Amino acid sequence: MKICYLRKKIACKILHLSGEKSCEYINSYFRKCGAIVGKNCRIYSDITTSESYLIYIGNNVTISNDVQILTHDNSVIKVIPDCTDIFGMVRIGNNTFVGARALILPGVNIGDNCIVGAGSVVTKSVPNGSIIAGNPARVVKKIEEYKSNIRDNVFDITGLSQVEKKEMLIKQKSKWINK
Repeated sequence: MKICYLRKKIACKILHLSGEKSCEYINSYFRKCGAIVGKNCRIYSDITTSESYLIYIGNNVTISNDVQILTHDNSVIKVIPDCTDIFGMVRIGNNTFVGARALILPGVNIGDNCIVGAGSVVTKSVPNGSIIAGNPARVVKKIEEYKSNIRDNVFDITGLSQVEKKEMLIKQKSKWINK
């Protein structure tokens, strides 16, 4: 994690920025580093690289904690000694969620309306409306199928305090998922 990113995170706390203002404050840092970041994005990881200008993030994207985006691969030097790197742009489409500790490799295009499962290693591009998971990540469901499967288990906790959230969850145990 870079010190500049940490300073931005700390400044959000000191300035009592939260919600949209906090997200925009952090996103301005990513833009300053060269990444293209759309509107209404929530990025909870330091996604900067030495080639941040090769990162494109659409609108309404959430990137969870400890996500890594790679824009180059230096391993080529071991097989082609007179070359050092392979580069590729990483694109994350609109209305996409990237789960905690996902790793996105160079040249990957994640489509619109996708969910990347936590811990996934994304080695190939992903079509619109897909849910991917695993190492290497593969399509496990389409968004529409997922929506119909979870409809009875979802909550809206927008604006609730921790106490209110706890009370609601305890009262509605029947909606909790069981695997």
